[in-house]
Amino acid sequence: MTEGGGFAGLVRTTVVDAADLTPADAATLRAMVADADLFDLPPSTGSAYPDVISYEITVSDADRHHTVVLTDPDLPPETRALLTWLRTVPGAHTTLV
Repeated sequence: MTEGGGFAGLVRTTVVDAADLTPADAATLRAMVADADLFDLPPSTGSAYPDVISYEITVSDADRHHTVVLTDPDLPPETRALLTWLRTVPGAHTTLV
């Protein structure tokens, strides 16, 4: 997940690989991705607004790879919950640019 924009224009990238997680956290990740329906979202949703945070989310599994771009006001609750979880799960790797 790459998160950027807003007033400061900071960009933060968080990478979470199920292989780096505990089995329970890996199962949670898969369930949350399914609940957010990320594989079925169009590549870009919502509108670009000045000073609004946007999220580029890439999900991959053995058979599929999909990237979506969402803006903060357009985040469905399931996607917001996933992003919050991704920021805090042990095994996540975050960089700030």
